[in-house]
This record gives sequence, C-alpha cells and structure tokens, in this order.
Amino acid sequence: MPDRAPAEGNKEVRYAEPGPLNPPAAGGNGGNNGGPRNGGIQPAGNAPLHETTGLKTLLKNLRNRDDYPPENLWLDVPARGPAVRATDYFQKIAELTSETPAESATRAYWGYIHLTDDWSTGAEGKKKLWIYCDRIGSIFTIHMDYDVKNQLYESMGIESSSPLEGCHVIVEGVMKKGVKLSVAVTDISKIAFLPKR
Repeated sequence: MPDRAPAEGNKEVRYAEPGPLNPPAAGGNGGNNGGPRNGGIQPAGNAPLHETTGLKTLLKNLRNRDDYPPENLWLDVPARGPAVRATDYFQKIAELTSETPAESATRAYWGYIHLTDDWSTGAEGKKKLWIYCDRIGSIFTIHMDYDVKNQLYESMGIESSSPLEGCHVIVEGVMKKGVKLSVAVTDISKIAFLPKR
C-alpha cells in the first residue's frame, strides 16, 4: 500500500468548540429525531463513512468500534496536509509507555479520563487544567492554560473539571516529552469529549 493516497475521496478532519457533555434531548424523545440514536454513527462493519469528520465523531468510532480506523481510511489533516493514513494519525493513550518517544507530527490522542486537576497553579499564579488518562498521570497528560481552560468551561457549560472524569477524550496536537508525555491544548476546537456511558 502506498505511503500517501490521492486527496480526492479523503475524509476531512473538522473542528468545533466542545458543547455540553449531556445536551438536553430535543423533542422529548431522547434526542432521536428520526435518525440513529448514536448521533449518526454507523455500526461496525461495512458502513459508509461520513464525507466530513469531526473530532467527536472520530472519537465515537474509536471508542465504539474495534475495527476502527480501517487500513484504507485516509484523512486530510490541516496541520499535516492531505492524505494522512488514519492509522498513523490516531494514538490510543492506553498504549503509550514511558519509553514512547516524543513526536514532531500532529496526531490525535484518545482515551478514557481517569482524573482531572484544575486546582494546581501555574507559574503565572493562575489555575491550569490537567487531564490524566493513565490513572495517575505518570505517563501522559493533556493540559491547558487558565484562559483556554475558562473558554472550554464556558463552551461546555461546566464550572470545574470534575464532570470530565469518566468521559472519553480526543485531542489533536504534537506530543512533547519532558518528565512525562504531554499535549498542550491552545485551541479548544482541537479537543472533544464523550460523556460517561
């Protein structure tokens, strides 16, 4: 299989600010307005892929389908260009180890949120948000500065990070390696969440 595929027919990664974790149901029927209850995600198998793909939709597929992403899925990732193999774009956080090297390429890291911390103060004296997806945050963290954190909370309608615990997260960024592996969020459209099941 070639390293790169032609851009025609690829699925474009789309970004949007996160909304409420559990939006109110529309029409009083659990939010099912005649369409699939799973937000339009097709079940596993040979289901058609959407023409455009948001991070939240991608996260639903990753969480719910063992066969996702398929080997023949190519994505147009704005930070990397057209024709990025999906298997080279997604990284399951649970598979990272202390031996995992830092990367220079933008990837989408996804996993289950075990713990959050929004009470630790940064160097400038403002409280940051830290998201831990490996139980105690010893290997990988997602973090954002005070202003980005406040923008995220406003967008999601939350007042602290505790509603995020137990959710699934996907974040697009470049993984750095210091004491631990981390991705810094500077744009809330590059992170999405799925509520607890």
